[in-house]
Amino acid sequence: SRGGVKWGALGALGMCGQQGSVGGGRAVRERAGVLTQVLVLSERLVLTAARHPMLMALQYVGALFLAVCLGLIFRDVGDDLYGVQDRFGVLFFIPFCLVLLGMSSLPVFRDEIALFTHEQANKQIYGYPAYFLSVLLFDLVMVRTIPPCFFAVISYQMIGLNSGCDSCLLTFALILILTNVMSALIAMAVGAFRFSTAFSNLVGALLALLFALFAGFLVSKKTMKKNQFPLYLADPMAYSYEALLINQFGNQRTSRGYEYVYVINGSWCAHGLETVYPTGNELLSTFGFSNSQADMADDIHALWTGALWCAALAFAVLVASAQSPHYSAAYQRICQVNVLDLFGALFARMAGCARSGGRGGADEAGSERGSSFGSERSTSMRESAFSGPPSYSGGSSLRPSAFGALLSAGSVFGGSLSASGGNDPFVPEAWPAAEEEEEDDDDE
Repeated sequence: SRGGVKWGALGALGMCGQQGSVGGGRAVRERAGVLTQVLVLSERLVLTAARHPMLMALQYVGALFLAVCLGLIFRDVGDDLYGVQDRFGVLFFIPFCLVLLGMSSLPVFRDEIALFTHEQANKQIYGYPAYFLSVLLFDLVMVRTIPPCFFAVISYQMIGLNSGCDSCLLTFALILILTNVMSALIAMAVGAFRFSTAFSNLVGALLALLFALFAGFLVSKKTMKKNQFPLYLADPMAYSYEALLINQFGNQRTSRGYEYVYVINGSWCAHGLETVYPTGNELLSTFGFSNSQADMADDIHALWTGALWCAALAFAVLVASAQSPHYSAAYQRICQVNVLDLFGALFARMAGCARSGGRGGADEAGSERGSSFGSERSTSMRESAFSGPPSYSGGSSLRPSAFGALLSAGSVFGGSLSASGGNDPFVPEAWPAAEEEEEDDDDE
């Protein structure tokens, strides 16, 4: 301890590396390597999660509870019309639950921005990539990988989804993990903007609802294509839902290798309709979904590619938000500049340069008369700018004219002109010389 403050692994992180010396014998501390930074930051995240296990407990217990409930509700689903409806419904509800669980990553960057700013910006203990990778590995591996496996291990078996395919269970788990990871990365990107808690929760809830709306279950893809409103192309849940449906119904076989068929009793819909025996591919085509295994592979590819893009977006937003104080200061300084005043000062400087660059005796005389005229204008403008608004008998007052703003703006740009010998009537340093010329003119 030093001064009553204990230095743990993070304190030792800044001391990692070799000690050197520069002129005067002062020791120089080098920053540790990126791998060491990631390991130390990951260790701190694990210790923090162990000391405050409520978040991880809610993630695990909530996912386990939902998996058991879904398995009990849809247990041993049938092969009739209601069984088809139940399969479409449960395959929509599971990724929607994971999207909602992924929105718990909203406060990951927002709540730690004060600590991150202190350690990274002020102390320079670690860099942006190390911090982002540590948070990403901890959140995605420990929080976003295990809960989807509960649905694959418990719900998949209890419901009886495509029991004749051994590899379909692994594909089912992979799709759910990618869905949860991508929703968590989107939530991280939203939280990195450092909005207020209420506004961040509102944005997360709206995104989750929009993902559910355009996934293809509530609104068919054919309807969105017909209305030229294909928002499902930007919906990660649409890719997840279609991949799950193809994994369930596409080229479905029995355990003996025969083609799997469903029994749709038409008399349940209307009297006199015949009973049909559609296959899984026919059901997908009827509802506007693809039944190709290649399309399922494309959906999975779109999920992990979208996850990479969301990770890049979250990192960019994190770096930009960390630099936001500098950006906001520069933006405020730019906003303080009045464009009209700026152009007025530039015109005034150009006029001063034209008057000071005389050619010949006539030009010099004209320049003196211009200087006298400019001095009179500058004197009157100075009086109007600093003497306050004029009062009238009616009790009303007017604002100072815009020449006061031109005067203040011109003083910024006229410093270099007066230093170079120019005579700019809008520069305060030129007023004494202008008054002397005015007195000489009066004497003449």
